[in-house]
Amino acid sequence: MREVLDEVEPEKPVPGKVFSILSFSFSILASFFFILLFIWTRFFYYRYSPEILVWSIEITCLLGVIFAAVSLIRKEKLRYFKAIGAFLNFLILALILGSLLYAAILDMGL
Repeated sequence: MREVLDEVEPEKPVPGKVFSILSFSFSILASFFFILLFIWTRFFYYRYSPEILVWSIEITCLLGVIFAAVSLIRKEKLRYFKAIGAFLNFLILALILGSLLYAAILDMGL
């Protein structure tokens, strides 16, 4: 007796680790740019404008937050890279938003 097994379920595809690694790498890159901006403002602030560094921090931070959200939604493995990358990206984003809020409060003259 040969029976055909129709009830065999196909295996679920294992989610990749691409977005977790991208999130981690963009968080490291944003941290590097943040440290570089800190050093830049200590030594060269009066001679040169660090606008390029500020834009690069904002872009890498936003890309890191987007990739962290995508990796959390896709439920990728790689727990440590995903957690560290998401934490650093959200920390830098909170610093950016906090500095914007601080500047807005100072501009109002409160």
